[in-house]
Amino acid sequence: DGSSAFIKLMPLEKTIHITVRGEKAGDDLIKILNTIQSLNTSLALTDVESFVPCTHCLLLEEDATPFMFPMSAFDVALQEKKEYVMCEGEVPVKLRALLPKSQTTGKDDNSQ
Repeated sequence: DGSSAFIKLMPLEKTIHITVRGEKAGDDLIKILNTIQSLNTSLALTDVESFVPCTHCLLLEEDATPFMFPMSAFDVALQEKKEYVMCEGEVPVKLRALLPKSQTTGKDDNSQ
């Protein structure tokens, strides 16, 4: 029914890698990201940024290091009503392949 989240802390890189799998993975990932953003705001952390790996890169090679889209790139694309973002400026990748449906449509998955 739900999803599973896998969180890996990389102290030397000062990063947290979050992978969410399952039927409600998209919604659960957004909840996790919103919680992290809320913590960042309440702690006045300004040098924190979230990234999403490129699905195109992940499909190319199993052990490839994918291009990482900053979440701000999605905000810009959605404001400009674009359906895609550019992987390393060369390959268009559809937003729906990178973001949960509720993020690309502005509606919850449960809305009609």
